[in-house]
Formats: sequence, C-alpha cells, structure tokens
Amino acid sequence: MGRELLDQLAHTEATEDDRKRATAAVNKAGSAQVRHMDTTDIRDLLYSNFDHPRWDDVATRCLACTNCTLVCPTCFCTTVEDASDLTGDHAERWRRLDSCFTLDFSYIHGGNVRSSHKARYRQWMTHKGRPRSWV
Repeated sequence: MGRELLDQLAHTEATEDDRKRATAAVNKAGSAQVRHMDTTDIRDLLYSNFDHPRWDDVATRCLACTNCTLVCPTCFCTTVEDASDLTGDHAERWRRLDSCFTLDFSYIHGGNVRSSHKARYRQWMTHKGRPRSWV
C-alpha cells in the first residue's frame, strides 16, 4: 500500500549529500535543546503537593483538547475498540492512540475516576514527570 502511494508521487532517492544534510539538521536541532528539568526528588515533590493551588491554576487554562498528549513523543496512552460486522460473523479488536486528557479515558463501570481538568492534568504530570527508574 505504501509503495502504491509513493508510485503516485514525484520523488527521487535521497543522495548521500541529502542524508548528510538531514543528519546535520537533526544534530543541530538536538544541540539547540538546552533546557533541562531537574527531576531530583520530583516524586516526593509532586506527591507532597497533591492539593497545591498550582493544579487549579493550570486546570483553569487547560482546554483538555488533548493536543499536548497527542503530539508528545513520549505519550503512549491507548484504548481498545471492538467492531463487528452486521451479521456478527466477524469481529475485530483495534488498539489505537488515545489521550489521558479525554473524559472517557478513565471511565470505569459507570463512573469517571478523573472527572476534572485538574485531576487529569495532575495525573498526567505525576505520570510523565517520573524518572524511568519508577516504572
């Protein structure tokens, strides 16, 4: 399918010079990333400030549109959807990208465990901000 699509587009093979320029551009962009988040004791900091007013402050500005989680290269929340044909003879299960910022993401048997923007933002931050050693 991908080959069929490419055959319809005007394109050329990348030259060695193209690859070198691409590698240089990626390296330049990477070296421009100089901001650093100090995660020393971040688990204790986040958990000891579970009811801090900052969560409310951010939540009042958050639209819960999911854009931040859908473009984040380290977000990995998914959902599962089942579909069947009209006869019921064929069923499929699909896993697809989802966002923990949607209201339905934490819906469990008749209720939502994170019904506010504040709760979803706080869950995302405490989950995202943790070092890999917590996993």
